[in-house]
Amino acid sequence: MAREKQIIKYDLTLETLGEVSMKIEEYLREHNTDAKDIQTALLLLEEVSVRFLEHSPNDPVKVRVRNRLGSISLILSNEAEDFNPISEIKDWGTESEDYFRTLILRANAEKLDYARQSGRNVVHIKARKPKNRMMVLALLMLVAGTVLGLVMVHIMGVGSAKAFDYQVFETVSAMFFNALGMLIIPMIFCSVVTTIAGLSSLSDTGRLGGKALRTYMTTTALAILVGFGSAYLFLPRKLPDAVMTLAKGQATASTVQLGRDTLIGLIPKDIVAPIQNANIMQVMLLAVFVGMALGVLGEKIQVLNRLIEDLTNLFQTLVNMVAAFMPLVTLTATASLMINVGLPVIPLLGRLILTEIIAVAIMWVIYSLQLGIRGISPIPFWRALPGYFRKSGLPNYSGAYLPYSMELCTRKFGVSPRVTSFTTSLGATINMDGACVHFVLCSILFARLYNVELDANMLATIAIAVFILSMGDSAVQNSSLISMTSILTMMGVPTSALGLILGVDAVLDMFRCGSNIIGDLSATLTIGKSEGEMDVEKYNEKPEKSAA
Repeated sequence: MAREKQIIKYDLTLETLGEVSMKIEEYLREHNTDAKDIQTALLLLEEVSVRFLEHSPNDPVKVRVRNRLGSISLILSNEAEDFNPISEIKDWGTESEDYFRTLILRANAEKLDYARQSGRNVVHIKARKPKNRMMVLALLMLVAGTVLGLVMVHIMGVGSAKAFDYQVFETVSAMFFNALGMLIIPMIFCSVVTTIAGLSSLSDTGRLGGKALRTYMTTTALAILVGFGSAYLFLPRKLPDAVMTLAKGQATASTVQLGRDTLIGLIPKDIVAPIQNANIMQVMLLAVFVGMALGVLGEKIQVLNRLIEDLTNLFQTLVNMVAAFMPLVTLTATASLMINVGLPVIPLLGRLILTEIIAVAIMWVIYSLQLGIRGISPIPFWRALPGYFRKSGLPNYSGAYLPYSMELCTRKFGVSPRVTSFTTSLGATINMDGACVHFVLCSILFARLYNVELDANMLATIAIAVFILSMGDSAVQNSSLISMTSILTMMGVPTSALGLILGVDAVLDMFRCGSNIIGDLSATLTIGKSEGEMDVEKYNEKPEKSAA
């Protein structure tokens, strides 16, 4: 009964939308919801409600505010005919109002769920979840796993602790990574197809689309080079003997030889073989071809386009369901590391974190140079970023930051809404510079752990895979797990190797996501300046000091 008191109900029409929004806003404020989450929830409430009411004006929308364990949801429903108000977000309208409405929904798609239940259309809007809950939980599990593993060795002895680890900890981790492996092929295929199909429509955007694509492809290539350079300069070439014991056996895949036979082999003999054989590179190339074909055909095969998008959403949901167990796996994987390796693994992980920070800092220098080449002073840019992240919160996945990026670029940087809306939304989809750095660093680390020969052929293969995966790496949480797992599979490294870095992944994710966002903002400024749609005077204005 106590839970029932947390459910508030309203009847919503176009006339009462403003009143209901104010009541919901008041409720969210009373429950200490962040201002950014309130703003997003109210925007989504308005957009979804309007779509419901436009479709069936005579059917009022029932709104419920539900609070469960600190997670607040807005539940909208009506009794009209079957209608999904969030399924049309791919239809980019030509009118500016429709365009921005679509952007709002696209940027927050992970907060929206639709279902047809008992003759009603039901949409769930996730208004609030405990702030940084997963990150805090992951770090707590990291500490707990470290302590647990060391205590078990001290109390039980090495032999007994390893026996327990094999029966329990390794079993839990193996089940988790097997579940991820199960989703590699369909998730990579669907996400790459969706992205490439979307890119095919850039021809309709003329010069702006071409500039944006060239800019993002350039920074992606630079990020891959920075990743390789940082790995060879700062990651240890010889890993500690205790760490090397983690590699039970050698990698199963031989080094790729870039030659005539290999190039021929990249193209499968039949369309099913890449999936049957779990050939990641062939799957990615097949996805690129299918995505290009879908982009060319466009409206002629809407059914297939929608099917691919639905499958992408399905597998993304499955990934999120699997990732929900990540705190538990972080605990078991970290405890296993302490039992089998002990404290010598900590300097290695610290080295990885430091290397990624250095690589990200190098990308920041590149973004500054990118601005300088266009005659834009980087000082106002970097001066504005602390306030940006204070408002938006710690970086976790770049798609959620799209509204804040658009606001910063238009209101503070003086870039036109046309350029801002296009480049930031495109960047949140394909510009994953931080992810590229992370993938390359981890690939080199695991290659050294499993004695994969890092000759020019293998390096080129990794680079190509990272380039394609970065575009298909959806801008949502947990997608990097699938991408990294697919790279390891391609290299012949067991996916269980990810247990080595799982505990510190929450820390690494913050840096790589931050780099993704900063890259989007930098590209928006340079493209805005080149298009003559940037108010340079507004950009260079010094912020007014607030009155005490």
